[in-house]
Amino acid sequence: LFVATGGKLAEKSKQKFLTAVERMKETCHDIKERAATGAEATNQTVQHYPYSTVGIAFGLGLVIGILARRK
Repeated sequence: LFVATGGKLAEKSKQKFLTAVERMKETCHDIKERAATGAEATNQTVQHYPYSTVGIAFGLGLVIGILARRK
């Protein structure tokens, strides 16, 4: 962005942009950590209750299929 504008951004705008970029990086990092934690919890649950997990997935698929075919 700075190259595209030819370095004509005001210092205040430049700092505002850099602050926003840093906040976005932190937010992305937090989301990535939450996703990894959720995936690990899901993996443990599936390994602990494999038949229940398959039954629930089958039931949800059946319900979604029935709802999708409704007119």
